[in-house]
Amino acid sequence: MASDLRSFLTEVDYLTTRVSREVDPLTQMGTLCSQSPGPIVFEQLTGHPGWRACDRLHSSRELRARALHSEPAEYLRVLAARIAAAPGESRVVKDGKVREKIMTGEEVDLYDLPVGVGSEDDGGRYIASGMCVTKDPDTGVQNTAYYRTLLKDRNRATVAMGHRESWGHLTKNESNGRPTPMAIVIGHHPAYEMAAAYTGPHPGFEEFELTASLLEEPVEFVRCETIDLRVPADAEIVIEGLIPPGVREPEGPYGEYTGYMGPGRAVPVLEATAITMRHDAFYRHLNGSRNADQQALSSLMSEAVLYANLKQVFGASILDVHMPDHAMFTTVVQMTPHYEGQGKAVLMAALGMHRMAKVVMVVDDDIDIFDPKDVMWALSCRVNPATDISTVTGTRGFKFDPSTPDLLIEERLESGKPHLNGVMGIDATKPPVRTPDRRRSFARAVPVGQGQWFLRDFIKA
Repeated sequence: MASDLRSFLTEVDYLTTRVSREVDPLTQMGTLCSQSPGPIVFEQLTGHPGWRACDRLHSSRELRARALHSEPAEYLRVLAARIAAAPGESRVVKDGKVREKIMTGEEVDLYDLPVGVGSEDDGGRYIASGMCVTKDPDTGVQNTAYYRTLLKDRNRATVAMGHRESWGHLTKNESNGRPTPMAIVIGHHPAYEMAAAYTGPHPGFEEFELTASLLEEPVEFVRCETIDLRVPADAEIVIEGLIPPGVREPEGPYGEYTGYMGPGRAVPVLEATAITMRHDAFYRHLNGSRNADQQALSSLMSEAVLYANLKQVFGASILDVHMPDHAMFTTVVQMTPHYEGQGKAVLMAALGMHRMAKVVMVVDDDIDIFDPKDVMWALSCRVNPATDISTVTGTRGFKFDPSTPDLLIEERLESGKPHLNGVMGIDATKPPVRTPDRRRSFARAVPVGQGQWFLRDFIKA
């Protein structure tokens, strides 16, 4: 059976919180999602009888490993290898589960979907989980990306495109007075969401085709009903539409992945022409707030790319990479330094390789990079601030980061405006392997019996 959202939820049922009490998507779902430590399924939604919704599908490394049918200890190595092996096999089929219900014309009503409000000051009901598909009118190659989508009317929504591939498709069409077709895919197996979040090079193939490599199984597409695009056959929901040339409307504000409110601006407008879905579709909610899948999807593919790049340069010295969901723009690299200065070389390379790196900390092989207490211990007890911290000014900043000082956030949102900030590297490694006596002086105290005796075995059930 092909991997889809339902198969994944079945696989991780033991980690999933199921809420049977009725929940209001407009006033309650946002905070409940942010409080959930793992996957959460809402069985009853106010105003939307028969619908279910889910969130927090990427909230741990265990879940991400399950999405790749791998083990947590092997997750990053497996992910990096499968990205490198892309694209995998894909094919177009005549029909799929996402076409079990087809609504066109006057049947289209975006408000029938249980689209919620994520943050208190959001400008309205936002689809944050939508994987937005457009096509280059010259090459026919599709692009997929996440764009926050604000419902404006029963068949109209604004789409806050970034100035990247899809924006290029839009401007090409607009220069010829043509509308831009767009499909918004909502809900699928998390590997599809991971592929949609990928921002690295993929010459000659599309993000959704990367999913075939991530899952090691063929990806099946179906043709859209009203526009010339292909979408995954077993998705939960697809909104089809056209973006008319030159039309812009205000949207925002919106709770962004940085944990701040992203301000509003004038953006393109999608006029919905069809909604296709499964007959009992799940709504894939993605809350825009702290402790949300927004942060995970912003970093999980970058972890793998950075890991692969550092391994290529520094070899066996590189052990793991972690970009914590709770600390945007921060990267922790676990390594074993073999010579003097290697830790600093790794952190400077990471700062240059990863576009979202503002702080990079390198730690040694005895630090658990997934335990914030362990990382803070390394910062406290292995760092000499006078020699182990490096800063560089005049580097790329981020439009939703208010610490970027040179421009107002409204100015940074405009295409072509520079946004410069600084970066920091912290070397929290021990002395290198080639100086064993000095390295041993940094050995940590270990409780007697660690790894041999476990408290659970001494406690009565």
